[in-house]
Parts: sequence; C-alpha cells; structure tokens
Amino acid sequence: MFTSTTLSRIESIAPRLHHIALQQAQRSQIDAEDLEQDIYVELFTKVAKNPDLCNQTDAYIANAGYYAAAHNASKDRTRINHDYTTREIVDDEGEPTSIFDMLPLPQPGVEDDVVETETLAGIAEFVRELSVDDLKITRMAYAGSTNTEIAKAYGVSSSAITQRRQKIAARARLFLEARHV
Repeated sequence: MFTSTTLSRIESIAPRLHHIALQQAQRSQIDAEDLEQDIYVELFTKVAKNPDLCNQTDAYIANAGYYAAAHNASKDRTRINHDYTTREIVDDEGEPTSIFDMLPLPQPGVEDDVVETETLAGIAEFVRELSVDDLKITRMAYAGSTNTEIAKAYGVSSSAITQRRQKIAARARLFLEARHV
C-alpha cells in the first residue's frame, strides 16, 4: 500500500513526531505514546488518501498528522463527555446501554454489597477516563475478539494491540489501587 519512499519519508520525521507528541502530552495530560500512535495512524491515513503529502516539508507533514490526531482527540473527548454525562454508551448494535450493563455480574456471596458498589463505581470512573479507542478495544476484547481481530479492525499490528491492552490493564490497576478499590 505504501511505497518504500513514503515509508522512509515518514521514518525520517519520526524524531519530530515523537517530540511533538511529548510536548503536547505534557501540556494536555495525554499519554505521549497514545498521542504518538494516533499521530502515525492519522498521518498514514492522510498519506493513503493523498500520496503527494510526502512531497511537503517535514513541518507540514508532522503538523498534518498532529492536527488530525488532536482534532480526533477533541472529538473523542466531546463524545465521551456527552456519553458519560448521560450515563449511557452505545453498544455494537447502536442501542443505548449503561456502562454497568457491560460489566460482568458478580458471583453471589463473594463480596458484600458495599464493597461491590464501591468496586463498580471505581471501575465506572476508570472507564469514563478511557479514550474512545481504548474503550472500543476493551469492549472488543471483553466480547471475545482476539488481538489479531482487534488489530485488523484498527489497521495496526497485533503486538500494538497487545501493548495497548497491557497499558490499559496497568492503568486500571493503578487507578483502582489509588482509590483503594
């Protein structure tokens, strides 16, 4: 799909893209690796639609990827704020559903009601902080999709999905531990 010239051109500006991601992550409290990955996804999407983009200056190419990723992040935050202020999200069929409907049911007698409620509230709070892509990846994995199937849906490698899921799980552990859930 991409020529070796296109790939080398994008590879040549990789340090610049990394620097942009680090700078913006510090300013906006976004994970730098996630932002950098989003920049690459947007950049490759733009190059696939318009291969002549690689003929532009380094700054133009880097900014094209960053601004597209930033625009999507802004749309995602707006969508998330809307979704969670109404306490509903949309399931795979497009029907509204509560975040609590997506959680597995607890086993009877395992936890008392207070601990169960605090745990569910902590999980719901963590889920509200996930990016739209992280939430979709988590839901696909929960529904039984393999990393390969998720990767195919996102157009990335299986190892990228594995790493992203590991980061989500690590963030969830830290988030819940910090709240003593």
